[in-house]
Amino acid sequence: MKQFSKIVFAFSFLIGFGLLLTGCGSPAGTVEDAQAKKDEAVQLIYQRDLEQAVVKLEEAENILSSLDTTEELAMMKLETAEIFRYTEDYDSAAEKLTAAITLFETLDKKERMADAYNVLGIISKDQEKYKEAMENYEKAAELYTEVESNNDLIAQNNIADLYTQKGEYEEALVVVDSTLVTARERELINETALLTVTRGEIFTKQGDDEMALLHFQDAWEMVKDSANQRIQGLAFQFMQKGHLQFNFVEPKNGECDATTSELRDEKCYCLPRFYRNWHRTACDALPENAYFVNSNTDTWFCAPNTHEENGACIVNAPPVVEEVPAEVPAETPEETPAE
Repeated sequence: MKQFSKIVFAFSFLIGFGLLLTGCGSPAGTVEDAQAKKDEAVQLIYQRDLEQAVVKLEEAENILSSLDTTEELAMMKLETAEIFRYTEDYDSAAEKLTAAITLFETLDKKERMADAYNVLGIISKDQEKYKEAMENYEKAAELYTEVESNNDLIAQNNIADLYTQKGEYEEALVVVDSTLVTARERELINETALLTVTRGEIFTKQGDDEMALLHFQDAWEMVKDSANQRIQGLAFQFMQKGHLQFNFVEPKNGECDATTSELRDEKCYCLPRFYRNWHRTACDALPENAYFVNSNTDTWFCAPNTHEENGACIVNAPPVVEEVPAEVPAETPEETPAE
């Protein structure tokens, strides 16, 4: 089950956050030293070395603690909490988030407070502390609304996700549907797609795979050309997963062709890299860079960033960037000496 924070993941958040103050001398270090530690943490995150990334962020936090940089320190705690969440050290993550909220409150940074409450909600949900999770999500939604931030839709989406995890599907649909109305009124395509995926997940939980797939396909159509790779990738992932629920053929004499399929729930589900053919009688080899689709007109499509050519999916060439010649400065006339 997916869950969203405004921070989404430490990669983008760490890279986007910059320390703006100039350094002033300190025995513990300068803001620039903290920035360097944070940059090291970013590289460690890319290398999936989250343990050492936390160490570097803690070192950066210690430096900032000795300086008069309240907002930067609060942001660092927020970032470190995200790493602790992914390492499932929930107590440490909650401690960092609580400290960050206190600092943001002194600065009257309500949207940042909302970010922290939202992540606290995710942590509580991960621990199945549903009452705490709901309280934190609602606090985040309230603060986002107060500052007129569109991230109130993210908090509402997480509330629907929480209801879904608890098996309260009707309550989840009520939240999703009302939030979808708001997202459409604001013409927010990415948020609308995210909520559509969540609505599809609810139908999956209810066992209605066909209705779920329709939602996942709708979400993909909304964002297939979006620059938001996070939402785009999510919609594609769920759409592909939804299609696979239908990628099966009927057994012959109660048996499946073991080289292309496996027997599950009295059906022969095609193995990875195979797809149900047009006549729905056998599993054929799937072209590279393609995925199965449950459609009346097609049996597979090419994956994003590829195109179909002679029955194959060819990876798109990178865009050609035309080199713009540098402007030649006009000649400067010789100055006439003053008389």
